[in-house]
Amino acid sequence: DISLGSLLVVVMIRVIQYNLQHMKDDYLTTNCLATLANMAPFFIHMHPYASQRLVFLLGTLSRRLIKLQTYLTSASDQAELVALQEEADMYADFLHSSLQCLNACITYTLPRNLHLVYELIHQKHCLDPLAKDLKLRDLVHNIQKVLQYFEDQINSKLASNEEADLSISDIMAILAQGVEGWKGQDLKVFNESKFKYEEEANPGDFFVPFVWDLVVYNMNQHPAKLWNPATLPLLADAAFSLAEVRFHAGNGGSETEAQDLPHLPPGPELV
Repeated sequence: DISLGSLLVVVMIRVIQYNLQHMKDDYLTTNCLATLANMAPFFIHMHPYASQRLVFLLGTLSRRLIKLQTYLTSASDQAELVALQEEADMYADFLHSSLQCLNACITYTLPRNLHLVYELIHQKHCLDPLAKDLKLRDLVHNIQKVLQYFEDQINSKLASNEEADLSISDIMAILAQGVEGWKGQDLKVFNESKFKYEEEANPGDFFVPFVWDLVVYNMNQHPAKLWNPATLPLLADAAFSLAEVRFHAGNGGSETEAQDLPHLPPGPELV
């Protein structure tokens, strides 16, 4: 039982995680995080699993950044140092977007996203290393203030409770009671992040041939090589065709690497 909004969050996060592990396309990750950041102020009653994955993504990005920073201290040559620094900067940007998303939730919809608060408390250790980063510090401190407030509520309940352990339902009940007294004390309110996708004047000039190129390419994975892309006028003027390369390779030719990739439209910009 999951809402459409929570399902969309889960799908977007899975796309990001798959991309980080396999495709390593920072353009795709940036766009997915921008989409989540645009949605974040409107997250309401997010499903526990969606909340868990959102916080897990933060932990994944945090661990990778820490590892890259460790590698930077032992880089052996200038080229390696530059490459590692670029990747570290990229992950810092990813983390900034992820933290912006979480800050939007705690600023605008915290009373209706207590499962997210629970997951943040459970995984709060991933925030500690980020608090030292000048670029991320303010965003992290905001979240830590929220967690400290609710942890005080939980500790107060534990102190007055003879039982040593609390169940998840007990903790959720404490969070529900505590949120009634939450006034957003000392929170720094950041400007709401809004990302707008910048399109070229005629995006179809890129996307229509590109989509058909993918269709033909995948059709020609079939042993029968169903379509010859040379007969498709739509792909005739393409700078590079995956489908054509694949077709010729499958018919006795040699599969070559692309020299001129199609021009990608620009990504999201903060407005």
